[in-house]
Amino acid sequence: MYLTRGLRGERLVDIGRGFNISKYSSVSSAIEKIRKEVLTNGRLKRQIGKVEAVFTYSQKQTPFLYVKA
Repeated sequence: MYLTRGLRGERLVDIGRGFNISKYSSVSSAIEKIRKEVLTNGRLKRQIGKVEAVFTYSQKQTPFLYVKA
């Protein structure tokens, strides 16, 4: 959820739907909990940074395909 919000900027309600969570406040609480933990836990911060790097690198490598409807 944390990465979905940070990398994609999706709305909380949409993130919740993807994780089968009906209350967006629960999504917000989970994201906030990780955000606070990242501030104090260097290992978690590095791990999340590595995952973010993989996603942003792979997005740069994927060509944009325009499909005419």
